[in-house]
Amino acid sequence: ASALKSGKMLDTPVGQLIVASCVVDDILALILLSMFQVLVLPDPSIIQYFIPIISSVGFLIVLGGSAVTWLPKFIENKILNRCKPDQRELVMFSIMTVMLLAYLPLLNYTKASYLTG
Repeated sequence: ASALKSGKMLDTPVGQLIVASCVVDDILALILLSMFQVLVLPDPSIIQYFIPIISSVGFLIVLGGSAVTWLPKFIENKILNRCKPDQRELVMFSIMTVMLLAYLPLLNYTKASYLTG
């Protein structure tokens, strides 16, 4: 991203396409990493190969979709409106920390890559 920013390409459609393709590439690599963990099991069933894909895509759709649609509005309207302006950054950091501490074990438990978060 810094190379795109220094070349003033980050805010162009091509720059945004490059950043989006890098994100997709990282997500696919993490899904493959989760699938490789199944390969070292002694006698995996066929469903164990698909569990990382299903859970990763499911979390991406459900949690990723909520992160860009209704969750920012909910946090802004219901939580941040109740705190003082000088405490908003601390509240946002606390919300992010709590979500991270819940998201990582949840992904690991469902056999998706905990690195996805």
